[in-house]
Amino acid sequence: MKSRTSALVLNIAFSLLAGQWLFSQGPIQPASAAVPSQPSLMESIKKTVVFLQSNCIETDSTGKQQIKSYAATGFLVAVTDPKLNGRAFTYLVTNRHLAEPGIEDGHACQPVSYYLRADMKVAVSGSYSAVVQMPANTLSWTYASDPSVDLAITPISIDPEKADVVFLPSTLLMSDADIVQNKVEEGDSVLFTGLFVQMVGQSHSEPIVREGKIAMMPKEQIPTTLRLLGDVYLVDCHVFGGNSGSP
Repeated sequence: MKSRTSALVLNIAFSLLAGQWLFSQGPIQPASAAVPSQPSLMESIKKTVVFLQSNCIETDSTGKQQIKSYAATGFLVAVTDPKLNGRAFTYLVTNRHLAEPGIEDGHACQPVSYYLRADMKVAVSGSYSAVVQMPANTLSWTYASDPSVDLAITPISIDPEKADVVFLPSTLLMSDADIVQNKVEEGDSVLFTGLFVQMVGQSHSEPIVREGKIAMMPKEQIPTTLRLLGDVYLVDCHVFGGNSGSP
């Protein structure tokens, strides 16, 4: 049986609830705490998702500056380092066009802050969902050396005793060699989960789950979301604004 693949799916918009949050800029966390026992594969994958909003300074045609908000999805990844006795580096992953809105048009805006939303293990004032505002300079984004790749990653630390999240083990990310070994091809199923702006959730964050099929794995490069030629797989599935950055 062929392995199931995952896709990074692209696009934007958002709504936030008030709450307290516990993100900080720290790279290392115990892998055992970051990847707890999982009730089900899909429930665990949904728990890797956070909702992410970027606030940017933009200048209109008259020269007037204003703050614009862009929102979509991010997900959490843990990279275990055997040299660290089972501990892991933990990261937030999303699309570059959310970390730097406007980059797809060649004029990235100036981010001033980000909001991140995920669920907590204990409700506060009746809500499990919590939001934290992070100044732009507290997230250290890294982008691919290939400018066509629409990905952004930053180290992030979350208290696993309080946050109801799961870090996706990096061993589940497919390499080119995995694709060849598992004979991944057109017709194979793809699942993604991310923000659905029409139903963000009130007391809980509610990521949507969609399924589609790999429709094309072209041998030649085609324009990516950043409008540069790159390596892209096309997936036949129903995506919404807000699904950008989904695992």
